[in-house]
Amino acid sequence: MDANTRKAGILLPVFSLPGEYGIGCFSEEAYRFVDFLVEARQSFWQILPLGPTGFGDSPYQTFSSFAGNPYMIDFKELIKEGLLSEKECGDLKSTSLDAVDYERLGKYHKKTLRKAFKRFDGMESAEMKAFLSENTYWLDGYAFFMALKGLFEGKSHNLWPEEIKIRNEEGLLKYKKDLKEECDYYRFEQFVFDRQWRKLKNYANKKGISIIGDIPIYVAADSADVWSWPELFELDDNGNPARVAGCPPDGFSPKGQLWGNPLYRWDKHKQSGFIWWKERMRKCEKLYDVIRIDHFRGFDEYYAVSANAQDAVDGKWEKGPGMALFEALKDVPGDKGIIAEDLGFVTDSVRKLVHDTGFPNMKIMEFAFYDDPDGTLNLSITEGKINKISISGNEKTKEYVIERNIMTEPGSVYNENQMKQDLVRLYSTQAFKDVNRTIEPTEDDPDKFDVTIELKEQRTASVSVGGGLDSATGVFGSVGISDNNFRGLNQRVSLTGMVGSGVLMSDSSIKDHMNYQAELSFFEQHFLNADNSLMSKLYYRELGSYQIPLALERRIGIEGTI
Repeated sequence: MDANTRKAGILLPVFSLPGEYGIGCFSEEAYRFVDFLVEARQSFWQILPLGPTGFGDSPYQTFSSFAGNPYMIDFKELIKEGLLSEKECGDLKSTSLDAVDYERLGKYHKKTLRKAFKRFDGMESAEMKAFLSENTYWLDGYAFFMALKGLFEGKSHNLWPEEIKIRNEEGLLKYKKDLKEECDYYRFEQFVFDRQWRKLKNYANKKGISIIGDIPIYVAADSADVWSWPELFELDDNGNPARVAGCPPDGFSPKGQLWGNPLYRWDKHKQSGFIWWKERMRKCEKLYDVIRIDHFRGFDEYYAVSANAQDAVDGKWEKGPGMALFEALKDVPGDKGIIAEDLGFVTDSVRKLVHDTGFPNMKIMEFAFYDDPDGTLNLSITEGKINKISISGNEKTKEYVIERNIMTEPGSVYNENQMKQDLVRLYSTQAFKDVNRTIEPTEDDPDKFDVTIELKEQRTASVSVGGGLDSATGVFGSVGISDNNFRGLNQRVSLTGMVGSGVLMSDSSIKDHMNYQAELSFFEQHFLNADNSLMSKLYYRELGSYQIPLALERRIGIEGTI
């Protein structure tokens, strides 16, 4: 990826494409989308993770960080190959183009795909053998995991019988023998997924479109990864997560986010030479042209929460692998570009890690070009709680504008990035010419901070005077008074008046009369404290009539728009 060339693209998950059989997949609609990108002069198609989704159907909670989602297999292609008939696919016909019915997919998709597997005679083909050889590291374990999951009625692996839950050698051999055909089905499933995806990706690449893929930083607790390599994760004696991932409280979630993914034992990863990560990256090198690493911040420091916690308030930051991981990944051959997703709570050490790796990072348009020349928003505080927030300024302004734009609350964990966003929102109200913020530790507790926000309001009222000449109003003069922050509540009020000498054109049917007009308008951006706006207008007009000879027109009216 040439970092010096400016390019654009579109993010569209594969499952969001129109799909005849219940979900977006590698069908002709995907190829048409590639053609659309070419016509729109785009260079990238960014997608979400392609893994097989588990409970909740989130692409960030999958049964494997290596496998592909069989829901994305194009059944029309299998019909062309003679492995399925249109009638056999009938149960999956979409009832809606606006949403995916995952319950329906779960009921019929695998059942239909098994019919194709029964007719498939290529398990011993050279193409299949090459695929199995390329994916030795993870495929057998994944196929076995999914076969066991089917045997035990979809239960999480920590609820399986003890002999297989703890991977007892005798138990493994017994179940592998009994589930051989079932394991072959899941190998077939992945073979078809891989073949169809590579065909679509090659088509996109030939058209000049590169695929941006996505690596979630964490894996699901109920996954082949955790069951196959339990030593790489923080688990208790029963195979349950001891601590889980999340993020601390912020303005969007006052109790933080509890993701539930098991945390890595980074010491074990390092001892192994980061082999699991290397294999994962090798797989992504084959799937994508550019790789977006999700939650890059977690490789510097990650937020750890007790698995028994009900929220993420009492989590703690732990040190991640840092550059050691990315030095190890240099051993993975390939020239694919990597993007570091470094959004959220970002510290100086995260910025340094992004810089040291050389990876391009991400910006959100709303905050990307915010100018902070004096550095007042960039503080070195990385942890601690807000004790109190003091705000100076007009009381009415504080009551309205601030309560809508300051999300940080006393008692919450300090979040520098969120505080910056709070201040950006204050600037965007255009009610202030300056916003300054200071933060100091409290006298009683150095881990608690007092925040002071000083607001310097700018003049929002204005007076305008004007005049002119036209054939209907004659010589006229106007005066207007407006306030863009009326009563400090971010409301707009204006009063305008106009007086004219009367018509100038020679028309005896129009009464020559002084013209008067007055108008009072009011704009409320957040009407009834909701996402509605109100525009209202009250006016009076008196002028010579064009409708009734030698008469006057007087109009009094009120208008309102929500």
